[in-house]
This record gives sequence, C-alpha cells and structure tokens, in this order.
Amino acid sequence: MLAVSYIRGKDGSVAACDFGHLFGQGSFKYVYEGKFVKGPRTGSKCVFKVFKEGSVYASAYFAEELTVYQKTARIVKNFNSARIFEHSVGFSVPEIWTAENGSKGMVEPMLSNFRKFNSNSGAVIPFGRTGEAMQALSHFSYHISNGDTLFCDIQGAIHSNGDVTLTDPVVMSRKGRYGPTDLRDDGIRNFMELHQCGAYCRVDWNRPGSVPRRVVPHQVGTFMVRPSPQWQQQRAGLFPAGGHGQDYLHNLRVMERFNQK
Repeated sequence: MLAVSYIRGKDGSVAACDFGHLFGQGSFKYVYEGKFVKGPRTGSKCVFKVFKEGSVYASAYFAEELTVYQKTARIVKNFNSARIFEHSVGFSVPEIWTAENGSKGMVEPMLSNFRKFNSNSGAVIPFGRTGEAMQALSHFSYHISNGDTLFCDIQGAIHSNGDVTLTDPVVMSRKGRYGPTDLRDDGIRNFMELHQCGAYCRVDWNRPGSVPRRVVPHQVGTFMVRPSPQWQQQRAGLFPAGGHGQDYLHNLRVMERFNQK
C-alpha cells in the first residue's frame, strides 16, 4: 500500500510522493518517486530528494548543493559555447519543496534513460561517444579553471536526439568549497591521474605536471568525506534549526531566479 504524502512548491504546484518505497539513494540523499498533480507539469513524474542528515545539517547541505549547481551552470554554459560536443548539454535544476510534515527536499522532473559516466574518485563508466564527451567535460572544467576546480560524478539522461540532461553534479576544488563530496586537491589530482583523454579532449588542455599515487579509493559510487564534528558545529551555528543562514537564503534566491529563466 502506498504511503502517499503531498509536497508543495512556492508557485502552488503540488506533487504526490510515495514515501513508503525508497526509489533510490546516493551517498547522502534518499530519493522518492512522485507525480505532479497540480501545476504546469501535472501528470508527469518527478523525484523528491531528501538529505540523510538531520534538519540542522540539511540546511547546510542545501546551501552547498545550490552553490554546486551555480558553479556547474557556468561550466556547462562554457562547454556548450566552445562547441566541443555536437549535442547540447544541460542539467536539471532542482526546486526546494516542502512536505506535509514540514521537511524540505529537492524536486526535479524524473529523467529517463539515466546513465552515470564517472565518479568523483575517478571511475569511468564507458558509454560510447557520449561517454567520451562527458569525460571531456570533466577535463574541460579542470582546464578552464587552471586546475582549481573539477566537475565530476557526471550523470543524467541521454535523449533521443543525442542531447544530455545532467543532475546531481559534484564539483571538487583545491580548498574544498563545495560540500562533503568535494575531495579537495587530492581528489582533483587523483581524478586527473586516472583520466584518459578521448575524442573530445583537446591536446592543449591543462593537465597536472606531476601526479602522486592515488589517495582516494577507486569506486563507481560517489565518495563522500564524512563531516567532522568541527564541520558540523560550524554548520550548526551558521544554519540553526528552524532558520536559515544568509548564505543559504542568497543561494536560494539565485537558484529561484535561474529556475525562472
């Protein structure tokens, strides 16, 4: 029997979600299946992603997740502008909705023909030329940032016309600015050690001059750095229970404007 609950967006849209059945899960999110029942997308399927941590830490994760989407949007826009891949690459931008019990989560349209192309530990899941283009997208992000950031854990849907829609992006940075899946400089160098250029990488793109041995366990799933007590205390102070920090509100407003474009 379905344990159906309703989730609501700020625009008045409503979706019915089955919270009695776990549709899937990632390193730090549960995913539930739903269907839009009110609003412009009525009748189409969706997913509702809920953070595994408690509400205090979820607020911090919302802020970091939205920051990752902002960064990814710029990377993908530059990749498309450079005309490296013959098809268009986009990504599904989440909206923050509220369930009947007051919990918040990220809602996105459900993507069909879903594929994962690489992980943040450097694992590669081959999938023809589209797969090669997605590996090039990771290398491209490293190149245009002069090695400061790397877009990885690339996954999403391949459409019948060859275009790709990505979701759940991971960005790694030298100083660890993008949340618990950001493996910092060690993760970037580890990824680039394992990366093999394909048809879409360009010979003049940057690569690390010398790479140490791998320091990150090699796995297809997303590798997550468990937050330390100090990290948790810092985030708990920034995002207290029942409220949201200014950085979170700023990021939320930015993503809401992006959703309206």
